[in-house]
Amino acid sequence: MVAQITRIRFWKLFLRAYLPAIVVLAGVGGYCHIKGIPIRALINDPLILLGAYPYVGFLSNLGALIWFGCVFICFFAAAFLAHATRDKQPALFLFWGGIITLFLGVDDFYALHESALPDLLHIHQFVLFGLYVLGTIAYLVWFRKLVFKSANLPLILACVFFASSIGFDILFEFIKLPWHAFYEDGSKFIGIVSWAAYFINYSYEEQIKATQR
Repeated sequence: MVAQITRIRFWKLFLRAYLPAIVVLAGVGGYCHIKGIPIRALINDPLILLGAYPYVGFLSNLGALIWFGCVFICFFAAAFLAHATRDKQPALFLFWGGIITLFLGVDDFYALHESALPDLLHIHQFVLFGLYVLGTIAYLVWFRKLVFKSANLPLILACVFFASSIGFDILFEFIKLPWHAFYEDGSKFIGIVSWAAYFINYSYEEQIKATQR
């Protein structure tokens, strides 16, 4: 019986973790073979491929780590709360917050809004920004009761700094200023930190409440 349970757990772990990894590797290999792209182009680190200094893209990479760390915490807390409490709203709030954070993090890390998505969808990146904003607003409005009851100052600051980053991006399309990237990406970085701080704190507080019930 114990051996059977162990085998079942192994196959569940395989399907959840190793199978997706194998699919990704197979997809990368297949894409490189079909397109005739050197396999190193999709596997190796960009810094190695470009021969760049280790500090190149430091702030961008740090922001990506914060994005994906927040995603993990949201999903973990959502799974915990879904089983630990009768009220499923906090779990749903964190789950969809994790989905949005994952999408924003992937977009930011791979700069999808810069070229990939506009070329694929044939729309300007500012239209994509508008869709991101509408999606986030819809999410916050749907869970507005939870948002209002929470310690939401970091979330408000996140929205302010993200809006400032987009504003700087639009402004610098017409006016070139020294250190323009500092203002645009610096605002975005503070927004990422604020966004993550809100969801991490909310996750912590809800899990503490669940364990005390």
